Amino acid sequence: LEYFGYPALPLGFLTIGANLSIHGLDKRWKGVVAAVTGKLILNPLVALLVGRWLDVDTRGLIVLFLMAGSPTAISSFAMTKAMGKDADTAGDIVALSTAISFFTLTIGLTLLLPLL
Repeated sequence: LEYFGYPALPLGFLTIGANLSIHGLDKRWKGVVAAVTGKLILNPLVALLVGRWLDVDTRGLIVLFLMAGSPTAISSFAMTKAMGKDADTAGDIVALSTAISFFTLTIGLTLLLPLL
């Protein structure tokens, strides 16, 4: 059963890639950028502030930062498509948040570790 789970992530990205469409992107780019900014920048900052307020230790703050700043899950694309909603926007959000999270997490950890 474990072997069936291995291709899930690559197949999810292939599905999103096959469904990505630049048609209409000019209308939805503001929403995509707002969602990705909220997910990758605002969400981790709020998590860190709440963690500090709750007096969470250093390891806990790092875990909070990594979990809150992780990219949008691929399953959100499949769920959006299954519900008949705007799958193009969901796919764009997943793709952009995954691509940018490498930089935001790296920069965030680089800035965060000396402060803790």
